[in-house]
Amino acid sequence: MNTILYNLAKFLASIIVPYFLRYVEPNATWSTKTLLGVSIFLGWSAVENTILLRRLDAERKRHTELWVLEHDFDLLLSNIRKYYRAILAEFHGESDLFKNYFEDRFSELAAALQKAAERRELFVKDFHFQRIDLLLSEFRSDATGILRYVWIIHKGESLFTEEWKHYCDQILSGTNDGAIRGVRALLVLGEGVTEDDTCIKKLAGFYEFSKSHDYRLVGDSKYRMQARDNRIDAQYIDFGIYGSRYIFLTQSYGDVTAGMFCKDAAVISRYVQFFDLIWESNAAKKLQRASVPRVKLPELFELTL
Repeated sequence: MNTILYNLAKFLASIIVPYFLRYVEPNATWSTKTLLGVSIFLGWSAVENTILLRRLDAERKRHTELWVLEHDFDLLLSNIRKYYRAILAEFHGESDLFKNYFEDRFSELAAALQKAAERRELFVKDFHFQRIDLLLSEFRSDATGILRYVWIIHKGESLFTEEWKHYCDQILSGTNDGAIRGVRALLVLGEGVTEDDTCIKKLAGFYEFSKSHDYRLVGDSKYRMQARDNRIDAQYIDFGIYGSRYIFLTQSYGDVTAGMFCKDAAVISRYVQFFDLIWESNAAKKLQRASVPRVKLPELFELTL
């Protein structure tokens, strides 16, 4: 029905516009009006065909990319079958160590693939630290280009691990070369940490004077209260939102940082709304620009609370 109405509108436009030409050019002949009507119809059709061809070309490129990915994955599966068959050639029965080990790994992989496909979730350990280049590359084609993250700062804890140093350095490079349009850091001050601490002022100075960086300070109690009110899952310590593509929800820190990536648009939108709610609230604040020092990233790595 929509296609019929659209074509009818195009046809009527090619008739009505020449008809109203009589009020602009009373001496226009019927041949001129006919030529105008045909030109309108053909011009409209040409624009429509150009849009359609671009859409078909984009779909073709998309299908080609998917085919390449599926082809590469089929090669991996083919190798898995080949070498698994070689392992089974020396099969020692149901208790065979090699067989049981790889069956467990295959089962884990199948479960992870199912969860990623059905729930758009991926559990990882230190993956985003190891492959920050993949995350940064997403910003170049992201509509927003904004990195949002929560950083909960506790008294007596080291501010920077080696992984966190590398991560921050890559983010700074991303803003400097324009891959990331903006960084928004929500610094949550834990118990015993205040905005008067030298470390906090230096952190504020870094965000204040670094290109495309911004920050807000908020107390831990107010942050937790907002999280409860907005039903943010308490099992996650903090989170980072990578434009409109991904969110990483941290489950644990320590020797290994574990958490979950999610690319469900509804989940990302909910966390963006929560982040922006605190960001724009009276509970979040910035220090006076004149009261914070200009600090380069390497200087921050030496800070302790």
